Amino acid sequence: MATALREAAEETGIDTARVHIIGSLPPLEVPATHFLVTPVVGWCTRLQLTDTLNPEEVAVVVQIPLREFTNASDRVQRRRATDTSASRFSIEGT
Repeated sequence: MATALREAAEETGIDTARVHIIGSLPPLEVPATHFLVTPVVGWCTRLQLTDTLNPEEVAVVVQIPLREFTNASDRVQRRRATDTSASRFSIEGT
């Protein structure tokens, strides 16, 4: 979890003192590198980012209200060639 917070701070400038870790999701394989990445879910009561986005790591930061993740019709299940599957969300504007 500490690694996720450090990376988030380095890549987006987020104030990690404001982030409360909720938990993690199952690891996902990054197709291009075959690295396993464990998504970490956190809650930030007041998001403040600096202008220090690392363009080599982050193309864009999108703020999505939590309510967008509660609509089951936006959830998409996708199966990969590696015989793994992952849930994704279809969020308007992303």
